[in-house]
Amino acid sequence: MFLALDVGNTQTTYGLIADKIEDSATPISDCNALQQCEGAVPQQSGSGTGQQSAGKKVLPLEEVVKLWRTQTFKNDTADELAIKLHELFACSPYSLADVDAVGVSCVVPSLFHAWTTALDRLNLKGDLIRATDYLSTGLIAPDIAAPETIGADRLANAAEARRTYGSPAIVVDFGTATNIDVVDNQGYFVGGSISPGLMLSAGALFERAGMLSDTPIQMPAHAIGTTSEENLQAGLVLGWAGMVDGLVARIKDELGLDENAQCAVIGTGGLMSLMSDAAHCFTHLDADLTIRGIRYLYDLKHN
Repeated sequence: MFLALDVGNTQTTYGLIADKIEDSATPISDCNALQQCEGAVPQQSGSGTGQQSAGKKVLPLEEVVKLWRTQTFKNDTADELAIKLHELFACSPYSLADVDAVGVSCVVPSLFHAWTTALDRLNLKGDLIRATDYLSTGLIAPDIAAPETIGADRLANAAEARRTYGSPAIVVDFGTATNIDVVDNQGYFVGGSISPGLMLSAGALFERAGMLSDTPIQMPAHAIGTTSEENLQAGLVLGWAGMVDGLVARIKDELGLDENAQCAVIGTGGLMSLMSDAAHCFTHLDADLTIRGIRYLYDLKHN
């Protein structure tokens, strides 16, 4: 089994992945046909172009069998991280002995060394994913500026979106920040956008407007709120949805895509379910996209 760690600024996600290789000769004609095949998703053919495989029903090669989420503490020591990982497995039907390798996507610099040391102490074969290790793989546009600043989670999203849904593709990841990761027509990660996350913005507002702090963040019934609570929900949730829809539309325009062009727009991240009800741009929702992408990047480097 493979363990993928997605270490974010506020939350760490642990995904345990079992190999699952299934294939069928069922012909497909387009993305819609794939959606009608239970469990089937479009996947890259391996040609490096990002186009969908032709003439085959392609099922996921991996199955995420267990997910854990914990709060990220930026001052955790290697010992604390090792204990946390050991306790998570102790409360599950799986064992650390089942883990063959670990891939770590970490956007918290203070935890780089701590996680590497923790995995060593648990005798786990681990690797910290860095975008600069993938400059010659055809994943990153050759002319992209400052590739060393690309977050490993964003590269994982882009790589797995290309592999699973083909290219072009746009990933909207709702986390501490709202990241939009773009794969162009040639299958390259070309960048995207980063904006403050919905909960981060809500927290800043609540801190300065105490009377609003008890408002639940949920989908409002109307864009025109009739109470302070509904006004806030409309502004936050529908306002964020409008921002995402608007950015995705602009990105498609810059990619040179017309209304009839196929382009997967994938929602992922902790607020995916909430925002998918509010935004209109999504063609797919994929909660495990980043976790599978970490596995893919690990295999790409080591195999």
